[in-house]
Amino acid sequence: MRSWMNRFCILGGTLFLLIVLPTPSWAVDSFGVVGGVNVSSWASDAEYQEELQAPGMTIGGYASWAISSNVAVVLEGVYSQRHFDLEQTVRSAYSIPHRIVKFRTQFDYWEFPVLVKMNKPVTNSSSVFLIAGPAVSFEVNAKFEIELPEGTHSAGDTSGELSETRSPDLGAVLGLGFETRLNGRPVALSARYNLGLRKVADPFGEPKNRAFLGLISVGF
Repeated sequence: MRSWMNRFCILGGTLFLLIVLPTPSWAVDSFGVVGGVNVSSWASDAEYQEELQAPGMTIGGYASWAISSNVAVVLEGVYSQRHFDLEQTVRSAYSIPHRIVKFRTQFDYWEFPVLVKMNKPVTNSSSVFLIAGPAVSFEVNAKFEIELPEGTHSAGDTSGELSETRSPDLGAVLGLGFETRLNGRPVALSARYNLGLRKVADPFGEPKNRAFLGLISVGF
């Protein structure tokens, strides 16, 4: 069932990029590619658990519709890696010191933010902007590796696929950026924070996605 869902998400994201983005006849003011890196983690209330952030890749495309001279609606379709580590302290009445179990998680999503972009011109060809809005994320992969400490049963590494996950995820995006024109093309740099609003997995203490993103976009 999961493999069919993964294929559906990949197909849906690919169709979005192939159909929506190259269609300026839909009164799209600008469209192009967007990519960068994100540093993600989980926010969880699990006891004795620490989230360690790790970098991942974000890449995809966007389309923009102007509402006024300084406000636009931006639709993005991106493939986003959410890779991070968890450390769980295993407490035992018979072992001192406590042992640390490491979980390396690899979540991949097709993510579709719908954003309002508010521009403030600083020169004739450049501006700063605030961007905000919701994002819906469909899980493509959910894999893990477990590193057990020495001295425990089955010490070493083990890996597999997380089965108790929830998709889609719903998030809130907020960011700042700078946009200018190079050779007549719009080029923008932005920094964003993506706040996950839904529990995405069991049984890790109701974890929710968190991610900082640094992105660059180039229009056509």
